[in-house]
Amino acid sequence: MWSDLQARRAAAVDIARRYLALMEQRDLEGASRLVHQDAVFIFPGGAARNSLADIVAGSARRYHHVGKTIEACDACIGDDCAVVYVRGALHGRWLDGRDFTGIRFIDRFEISGGLILRQRSEIASAEEPQKNTS
Repeated sequence: MWSDLQARRAAAVDIARRYLALMEQRDLEGASRLVHQDAVFIFPGGAARNSLADIVAGSARRYHHVGKTIEACDACIGDDCAVVYVRGALHGRWLDGRDFTGIRFIDRFEISGGLILRQRSEIASAEEPQKNTS
């Protein structure tokens, strides 16, 4: 029983991590294979997105590019759904050309049947980036 739970936890975390990596690479085709067709994505301020293209378009209005440094993942496993929390820090470049690092994030994923049903992203101090002076 314990090993089955650990295997299910590892699989759910792997799905969330692979999805984030594919989205950062802008491999929407690859990322779409990990997402349920009716998935919903919620971003800070309650901005809902219903497609990966909408996510990229929303990001393009805010960032020149953005990436996530993952620090930890946790998963809660239920009978037919897993909830995965991914936390870390954003890094990238604002549209005005300033680099940023260290903006804290937490992504909460609901995963069932090997597919992401819902993602909710919370970003701390999204308007106050730590300037990279190097």
